Amino acid sequence: MKKILLIFISFIFVLCISSVFTNAAQIDTSFKFSTIGTDHFTIHFHQDLIDVAQKVAQIAESTHKVLTEELGWIPNEKTQIVLIDNSDFANAYTTVLPYNTIYVHVIPPSIGMTIIEYEDWLKLIIVHEYAHILTLDPSRGYSKVMRNIFGKPIPGNDLLSLILFVVTGPPNVFLPPWWLEGIATWAETEYTGSGRAISGKKLCLALLRDDRGSAQGGGNKDKGIR
Repeated sequence: MKKILLIFISFIFVLCISSVFTNAAQIDTSFKFSTIGTDHFTIHFHQDLIDVAQKVAQIAESTHKVLTEELGWIPNEKTQIVLIDNSDFANAYTTVLPYNTIYVHVIPPSIGMTIIEYEDWLKLIIVHEYAHILTLDPSRGYSKVMRNIFGKPIPGNDLLSLILFVVTGPPNVFLPPWWLEGIATWAETEYTGSGRAISGKKLCLALLRDDRGSAQGGGNKDKGIR
């Protein structure tokens, strides 16, 4: 029984923090970071990204206003946003352990990616990732008491700290990925007028039209079918 519990908790631990280490490893050590702050965000950016950082600051504050009202949660800490430009692929990642942090690769998506419908890439990704913060971070009742005592610790590789994480960690980090991604995808579509919900709908309609066109074309070639 103890082995099963250890395996289960270890699996949760790996899911929660593996991407944190992955993102840390992707930050070029030659970058020289600067920081600007707003009422609810601290934005870290390396050289040549000052204009992007200032734009993100404005987007983040406007996003905070609408999403906190919509989702009913205001974080007790500032959210850290780390802007990086060292990749040819658009990407972003959010964690609430041990602090609310969003990593953003600022390059826009390529044509082959799932996000093909957007007006402002930075607005879309900030809305999406901050929706993750507001759904992962909440603590009420018992979990609020635990957070006031222990904070939001990252578990170690020993059984005791893993059990402590399960007992004290933000309850929503244990929600299924489809729920968390569903809320964020809904938010990006609702508050930007674009995003994957619209992209997916347009793609399905295009495929449907293509299938109908192929069927009609086949019918025209075979005069026996009316």
